[in-house]
Amino acid sequence: MPKATIKKPAAPKKLSIFGPNVAVIPIEKETVTPGGVVLPEDAVELEREGLVHTLGADVPASWGVKEGDYVLFSSYAGFEIELNDGTRKVTLLIMDYKNIKGKVE
Repeated sequence: MPKATIKKPAAPKKLSIFGPNVAVIPIEKETVTPGGVVLPEDAVELEREGLVHTLGADVPASWGVKEGDYVLFSSYAGFEIELNDGTRKVTLLIMDYKNIKGKVE
């Protein structure tokens, strides 16, 4: 079955998130120890870390997380997108705010 070709729009100026969703910039964990040992994928923890990029309008204010906060979330949360502003490429995860398990302060 042939893949559909989607023309990418011009560089986005702003990302809008709908509903109770959050866009997070994931931070990849190191897979090599300080001693140089390479860890297999199944040895890396399932919790992931990231920075909140954008909050949807329906995320409750009482939740206590804002843009720029460092958060922990499940490795299976959301879906990945890539944004390109012409000079750099940014990977984001879009997920329901309830998938965020904690905030690091």
